[in-house]
Amino acid sequence: ILGYFYTKVVEGDLLFEFPKNNFYLWLFVMFAYPFLSVIPQEIIYRVFFFYRYNCLFNKKKSYLILMNIIVFSYGHIVFQNFHAVFITAVASPLFAYAYLKKSFITCIVIHSIGGQIIFTFGLGKYFY
Repeated sequence: ILGYFYTKVVEGDLLFEFPKNNFYLWLFVMFAYPFLSVIPQEIIYRVFFFYRYNCLFNKKKSYLILMNIIVFSYGHIVFQNFHAVFITAVASPLFAYAYLKKSFITCIVIHSIGGQIIFTFGLGKYFY
């Protein structure tokens, strides 16, 4: 719901443009995105990050999650726009929580669905 309204506010004319104008590419992105983007990101930003840096924060999960939000968002600065960094900052706590409290697979599913929603709504242009 937030993604829909964010798209309407930021660039309402983008809403559903990707699946409407390039259906087969959109379909490819829906299937390939989890494997080519989400899984590698989650291995780096969740599995490696929490394993490697847990000891630096004396097991204080709130600080570790805050640092993870900063690092994950900063990693999206390569797209050179505010929206990519902002959206990842908002979504990152959900991914971190899913990883820490549920499982790696849960985190991948949530991240995949979130990205697929972003691309479907039209905000994918900010992530490539």
